[in-house]
Amino acid sequence: MFKYFIIICLFVINLSLEQKGGTDVDYCKLKCKDKDHFICQLKHKCEKAPGCKKFKDLKLSEKEKQEIVDIHNKWRNDIALGKKPCKSKDGKDFPKAAAMNELVWDKELEFQALCWANQCKTKGDPCRVISDGKLPAGQNIAWSKSKSVSDLLKEFHSDCKKTTLAQIKTFKASGKSATSDRFTQFIWWESSKIGCARTEYEYPKKDVMAHLTCNYAKSGNEEGKPVYPEGEPCKKCSKGTKCHAELKGLCATKPSKSEYPNICKFAKQKKECVPFLDLTKSKETSATKKDEKEKKEPAKGDKSTTKNAVSGRKGPKQTGANERESEGEECRETRIVVYDSK
Repeated sequence: MFKYFIIICLFVINLSLEQKGGTDVDYCKLKCKDKDHFICQLKHKCEKAPGCKKFKDLKLSEKEKQEIVDIHNKWRNDIALGKKPCKSKDGKDFPKAAAMNELVWDKELEFQALCWANQCKTKGDPCRVISDGKLPAGQNIAWSKSKSVSDLLKEFHSDCKKTTLAQIKTFKASGKSATSDRFTQFIWWESSKIGCARTEYEYPKKDVMAHLTCNYAKSGNEEGKPVYPEGEPCKKCSKGTKCHAELKGLCATKPSKSEYPNICKFAKQKKECVPFLDLTKSKETSATKKDEKEKKEPAKGDKSTTKNAVSGRKGPKQTGANERESEGEECRETRIVVYDSK
């Protein structure tokens, strides 16, 4: 009886949690009225832009994401119920809302927010639409020396003092600055989904500041439309929706089923594309792994490079290994002992 070894190399595709369940999205097929989607304009490249200075991806925790949703909904609920959280530019209270949707977190809006935040622009992106093609998205951007979510969101709702009651009845863009109309998007009644990203970088000619980019769907700030219909709370909720069980001023929204989209299939530079949400971290991790690999490689002439340390056999061809690594696969060697019955 003798035994021999069979060595099997198992290749396992490494998929991040963000990739699982995501769908391929070609944003070049999604357009605004006269513009291409901003991700299409970026050629599906959402990594940190080369011009960013002192950049950090301040990834939001699940707790912070919920805090963003809660702060939005509290303000929206208070406005709808006429609880007077602030006064308008006219010095008057805002009227009650007959319809005001509850906001829920949306992963695709979060992805798009991070993609734009990684470009280190202080202005909003030129065109954003979610992948169903039906809902255009609105956007608010805040910047502050504080990284706190609540402090950054104050930049949105403190703009209530810049908003007139005439704007609530019939929205008209103020056009004075990028911040003038953030409050109207903050409380736009038709918006039901939100997704945000937080980054930090050097503000032009100023200090390093934290930036919070939030996307909303359906988009708000539509010229000629009311920010919300006035009247008793929940009297004009959209068909099929009911008043929220706890937030009595809001029309309840079902949880979003969206996933983080996969865009690398459509990227111009596919090999450099990072196919999951934590874009900047993934890129840095990849570089770190490369450095560690080079440090571990033995010097030329070392006989151990021609032998497999575990099995004593020659290792797999380097070309094939590199090809599989570039596809995100990991080789795991398994030894099977087989006994001949003879």
